[in-house]
Amino acid sequence: MKTPGVTVIGAGLAGLTAAYRLKQRGLAVKVLEANSEPGGRMAQRQEHGMTYNTGARLCYSFYSNLLELVSELGLEDAIVRHGNMKIMCREPDKQYVIPLKPGLGLLVHSELPWNEKLALLRLLPDLIKARIKINPGWMMTAADFDEPSLAEYLRQKVGPVFLKKFVEPVFRCTRSWNPDQVSPALFISTAAQMDPGSYTFGFQEGMGQLTAELAKQLDIEYQAHVNDVRRIANGKCLVRYKRDGVEKEIESDIVILAVEGARVTNLLSEPEQTEEEFFQSVKYNPLGVVHAKVESKQPSGVTFFSRDCSPDISIVEIGQQNGFYKLYCQLTPELSKKLKDDGNTSDIYSVIKESLLALCPKLKINEQSIVNQWIENKIPYFYPGYIKNVTKFQDYQDDSRRRIYYCGDYLSQALLEGACQSGNHVADNIARHWLNET
Repeated sequence: MKTPGVTVIGAGLAGLTAAYRLKQRGLAVKVLEANSEPGGRMAQRQEHGMTYNTGARLCYSFYSNLLELVSELGLEDAIVRHGNMKIMCREPDKQYVIPLKPGLGLLVHSELPWNEKLALLRLLPDLIKARIKINPGWMMTAADFDEPSLAEYLRQKVGPVFLKKFVEPVFRCTRSWNPDQVSPALFISTAAQMDPGSYTFGFQEGMGQLTAELAKQLDIEYQAHVNDVRRIANGKCLVRYKRDGVEKEIESDIVILAVEGARVTNLLSEPEQTEEEFFQSVKYNPLGVVHAKVESKQPSGVTFFSRDCSPDISIVEIGQQNGFYKLYCQLTPELSKKLKDDGNTSDIYSVIKESLLALCPKLKINEQSIVNQWIENKIPYFYPGYIKNVTKFQDYQDDSRRRIYYCGDYLSQALLEGACQSGNHVADNIARHWLNET
């Protein structure tokens, strides 16, 4: 049997992983990427002498699929472990240290009442179950925690103070999610893995070092703007795209759509009913961030702002970079959504300037260095009931040979490990369906 040709659309972590795994199996793989560099939301950019991430800011030590790639590509020495970061959470009348992972420190934390400290024990059975049964990169294994909302789950299990002071700030600031909008699945699956030995890490050359190294192994055509993917009568797929103003097309035995789930319906012509129904259920959150050089003397550190403290800003982070201090200022989920709805996403700094200076009155910014970063599809959110939809769609993909496959974090887990595992999974499916691998 002739080895099928594969076209992968999207050179983010999921698409690159799928392409890399299929190339290892001897398939001819072509990757089309709209940007001029690989990585998608796992890369970095530079402006005004500042480096900033395109999305993901760190990796967790329990990312087994991602670490397998790191090992294969010889990047173990490029891993940079992060130190124990002290994060302050500011409320209107006080501030306190907030832990990013559960631990014994909560039992002596002054902001958590004794009745809720004792109630934390109610989480142990679920955390033990998750540690044993849930794959943290594959949310279909967390179907038992698909409903209710995370907020409702924690109010019932622990109490309102734990939710408001320790979980809500973390989810609003690190994920740009509200706990009443998502299921408990991500919280349970990640918390179960965060033992005392777990850590976060990045790479010496930035978050994009892994995706850049993957890209070196592959045939990628950059600035290829795909506008149409369709199944055609000869049993193949036709991909139409534009590059440098020239219309091009490729016929391919197999197409992998490795773009954000929210973009699929803009590319796919004549979807099957199962595809159409599923992609209507996929949701992402937008995110606005302001980066700038800081001219005033400011201590390095990270501050999360509670919902009550600021309606506009969720994080202010000051850090050293290339001999200067740099500001990272992240919008709240509510303001990001409002800017998206209003179509006002180009000059974010003007919108938040007054709020930022009110929160940080001693902060002096070099306004010539402002970078307004808008991420239209930051993270897919696994709202209550979504895992049921994903499971049904994955069963559809897994069932038999197809001409169009899909991969991405929205099909696995809303973190880098999910994107990586989704790429592995779709490559395994194609090998099983087309190469008769068992």
